[in-house]
Amino acid sequence: MYAKYQVRQERFFGRPSMSMLSDVIDHQLRYYLGKPMIDFVRKQQLTKSNFIGLIHDVCGRRVRYPDAQYHNRGVADASNIKVVLHDYHLEFIFDKQDHLISLWNALEQHQQIEDDGSVRFNQDATQYTLLELQAIANTESFNYANHGGKVHDLLDGEPATRGRNFEPYLRDYAKRQF
Repeated sequence: MYAKYQVRQERFFGRPSMSMLSDVIDHQLRYYLGKPMIDFVRKQQLTKSNFIGLIHDVCGRRVRYPDAQYHNRGVADASNIKVVLHDYHLEFIFDKQDHLISLWNALEQHQQIEDDGSVRFNQDATQYTLLELQAIANTESFNYANHGGKVHDLLDGEPATRGRNFEPYLRDYAKRQF
């Protein structure tokens, strides 16, 4: 994605600038890139504590806990916690009971398998409960750029802003509810 959106004519800080990811499919891709790790955590029924221990044991690294403001929509006590791997590219969100919050939990409750074997997710937001919409709004994220800085803002932060219409309709709708 970084190379796809590199614009050599414009410059900031003496480097080529990045244009924002402006195609909805670019943001749908980030959910699918993170899905294998989300599926692993769900299949193993890992709590936040188990997950943190596993990452330390397997990777030999500690996780980080950056601000989870954008993952606490509609959560009165702002108790959701964002856990990121050392490179910040994959974020996991856990609630105060240490359970994983993921849009996949909601989407898979509303999936249909077509005759050709393809999977379709219901995009009618009225078919989702408020709790499911909250999970979609507060879900994990796969980041294209390293954490922080102008490139992260342009590739990961700004396009995901509520109401910008760069995110899939269902997620944008869910974020507007909170």
